[in-house]
Amino acid sequence: MRLLLPPVLLLAAACHAQTPPRANLGPRATPPLVAVRAADSEEAALLFETLRAEPARAEGLRFYFGAELAGRLRDAGFEPEPADAARVLRRVVRAYGPGESGLRGAGVRILTRERGYWVVDGAIVQLRSLAAAGYRLTRPGPDEPFPRQVRVRVPAQADVQRVSDLGVDVYGAMPDGGRWVLTGSAFEWQIEQMTAAGYAVERSSTVPPRAR
Repeated sequence: MRLLLPPVLLLAAACHAQTPPRANLGPRATPPLVAVRAADSEEAALLFETLRAEPARAEGLRFYFGAELAGRLRDAGFEPEPADAARVLRRVVRAYGPGESGLRGAGVRILTRERGYWVVDGAIVQLRSLAAAGYRLTRPGPDEPFPRQVRVRVPAQADVQRVSDLGVDVYGAMPDGGRWVLTGSAFEWQIEQMTAAGYAVERSSTVPPRAR
């Protein structure tokens, strides 16, 4: 006998099927890491060639490797320091919850604001605190995070580099009446930093192409 579900239940089942699975925040005991710092990009390239291993995370010239590589790092002339993996490793997730203040309190970076949720980037320990505070964290969608297209007005050519240093993907920069106009793409936290620096930011696109 075929079971016929009421339309409301069918809709709920469809919505549930489209909800991304919960984010993987890893085991409570994360694998230990060690940190080293290279003097410059050439030393960093030599380090990777010697180890034949990619770092778990890179922050400028500071690199994090699995603790099992500590001996080889010492042999290569470095002094590895213990690092807390839960505070180093980061994830991008969707966050469903009561409000933005909780996200800011946890210290995560807001990448985009979507209908009914945020896409955020945070260290595992920060995301665990969000989950403990009642936020539901899921994996991001296939097009996420999708940066917003922006036009940025800056007072001088030197500010073009300052905007780029924030990680903004700058497509082009043109002089305009003594000022400069940049086009590019940026996430919310970058837009907030540009605004705080006194730059005029205009969003020219707010949603991914597939969502239009």
